[in-house]
Amino acid sequence: MPRSKATPTAAPDNSATRETSRGPALNSAALIGRLTRDPQLSHTKSGRAVSTLRVAVNDGPEPAFHDVVVWGRTAEVVCQYMRKGRLIHAEGRMQLRSWNAKDGTERRNAELVANRVQFLGRGASPVEDGEGY
Repeated sequence: MPRSKATPTAAPDNSATRETSRGPALNSAALIGRLTRDPQLSHTKSGRAVSTLRVAVNDGPEPAFHDVVVWGRTAEVVCQYMRKGRLIHAEGRMQLRSWNAKDGTERRNAELVANRVQFLGRGASPVEDGEGY
């Protein structure tokens, strides 16, 4: 499964399971929720397509909001066919991203870097990295 960093200039990380100094590790996650806005496609300096989706998951009294990052052909297909309100299933690995805000404080965000996105509902079909659609 191809993996990648969430920053537009990052190179792919090709393993969800790896050996660490503390032993084997597995980083795998899945979400089912609705898009809170239409996906927007952008490209890295090297021309690789990327999109960050905002997904609302209603698993309690208040919805939880998550960022889902998709790369390559998957990002292109998602942006072409998905719209705000669409129910999706996304699988991939969790990544913690940090940056400095304009006020100088350090901010962090956990995001799902998806290698598989499935449209749920009518006309549902999976979209995976490397499948060529």
